[in-house]
Amino acid sequence: MAVVPVPPTPPTIPTVLAAPSANATTSSSGAQGDFATALGNLVDGLQQVQSQATQASAAAATGQGSVTNALVSAAEATMETQVSASLMSQAVQAFSDIMNMQF
Repeated sequence: MAVVPVPPTPPTIPTVLAAPSANATTSSSGAQGDFATALGNLVDGLQQVQSQATQASAAAATGQGSVTNALVSAAEATMETQVSASLMSQAVQAFSDIMNMQF
C-alpha cells in the first residue's frame, strides 16, 4: 500500500475590514458603524467555525465523519479563537493607550 502525501493548504484568514467604498463617509458615526460591522463579522465568523468544529466532532464520534476532518476543524476553531482573543487584547491596549494620552 502506497502512502500518497496530501498537499498542504494555506490557512485562510478571515477578512476583518472591508476596503472603503467610493461613497464612504469620514464622519465618526460612519467609522463607528464600520468598526461595529467588522467586529460583528469577526464574531459571526468565529461562531461559524466553532459550530463546524462541533458538528465535525459529533460526526466523527458517531462514525459518520472522518476523525481527520474533526481534528482539522478543531485546530481551525482553536486558531480562530486565539486570533480573536489577540485582536481583542490589542484593541483594548490601543484604547487604553489613547485614553492615557495627555494633550
